Amino acid sequence: MGFFNGKDFDFVLGLEWEKAVRLFASQSKGTIIHWDVNQTRVVVRERGRSVTIDFAPLRGDDIESDLRERDFTINSMALSVSDLFNREGLHIIDPLGGKKHLQDKIIHADSNISFDQDPLRILRTFRFARAFNFTIEKKTLSLLQKKAHLLPAVAPERIKRELFAILHLPDADGTLRELIHLGIIYLLIPELKLFQTVKQGPPHRHDLLEHSLKTVGLLANLIDAPDKAFKNCAAYLNNYLNEYLEEGVISRRALLMFAGLLHDSGKTMTRSVDGSRIRFLGHEAEGLKLNQQIGRRLLLGKKALRVLETVTKNHMRILQLSELKQISAQAQNRLLRDIEKAPLEVLLLARADVSATSTEDSYKKTKDRVEHLVEQLAETFLSSARDKVYEPLVTGEDIMQVMKIPEGQAVGDLLREIHEGERQGIFNSREEVITWLKQKKKSG
Repeated sequence: MGFFNGKDFDFVLGLEWEKAVRLFASQSKGTIIHWDVNQTRVVVRERGRSVTIDFAPLRGDDIESDLRERDFTINSMALSVSDLFNREGLHIIDPLGGKKHLQDKIIHADSNISFDQDPLRILRTFRFARAFNFTIEKKTLSLLQKKAHLLPAVAPERIKRELFAILHLPDADGTLRELIHLGIIYLLIPELKLFQTVKQGPPHRHDLLEHSLKTVGLLANLIDAPDKAFKNCAAYLNNYLNEYLEEGVISRRALLMFAGLLHDSGKTMTRSVDGSRIRFLGHEAEGLKLNQQIGRRLLLGKKALRVLETVTKNHMRILQLSELKQISAQAQNRLLRDIEKAPLEVLLLARADVSATSTEDSYKKTKDRVEHLVEQLAETFLSSARDKVYEPLVTGEDIMQVMKIPEGQAVGDLLREIHEGERQGIFNSREEVITWLKQKKKSG
């Protein structure tokens, strides 16, 4: 392994390729991962970093035939392993002119059937273009548009891996806009098609689709300038958002972009008009159910689903709290406890969401209040206070004693009602809850 200076390698092997993979993994002390169709990955830790080595069987009669069956010309170059030890220099096998396309920064499909052979290459085209700042050649772009209808037939775990790899990259909203313009994203998340039909009233300046895309873009801006997002915690935020969650979900950052795109999905089912006012009452709860369906369809695991659910369910909480005249420490701690599966995701989304809503001067006070509260919550979370155990304002025993009722469903119902009042900032102290219980008992 010592001669490797890179961190990502691909090898094409002969008939006994799987046996060779096991031998390589054993000798390098690497971990074998069955990565894709007829492809196995070995991950090796070397000098504190991860090196990935992909192995695949030879397709066709020789290496040139194999290379012509790949996705893009820039990926259709090879050299013999023996050349690595040849002092006379390296001979690059390049049957499709990939070296020239690499120099010109062009994504060019290998053939007219490249996307028929593997429709997932459609998404991979956009990932490569965004990752390396390359241009998609016109014929290739036209071809992938014609073949886009094949994409839903791809195994969902492969779709998930490619989609979240795109969302992890900078300017994810730019790629999403391209996929929307071409209609490709609707083949993967058909629910998004309704977004462009949902008009939003003041203070919103945009329809639901544009608002969601702007939210994703603003999330990227906050993440890429972490000191502006949360003061003096750039390193922590960077490490947090680059945390690997599960197979196919490359990072928390990628999942946050996904959640940002879908955070208002419930508005497609809850729009109502009250006089001149457009309302979306209960859209968080409806969005939670819809996003669970989308997440499960894309085979998100338990950990990623919990993050998506936490963000969707709580994305309005900070805005709602910021509207209170006084926000108690109890209410803030309650919020942090409720979003413990995705604390920084909810805080970042609150800032991006409110900024994407409106740029009018009349909305500036609202944005300022939200940003101030986010800073307070971030400081609390990042300090030792986040380690404190949350203590409820009252217990079931308290309720039974004040209300003079036995243990049972009524106690549970009251606890849930108090929980909701505390969540909204209505109850901020034990005394307030006790007074409310006494009034409730007195009123019968």
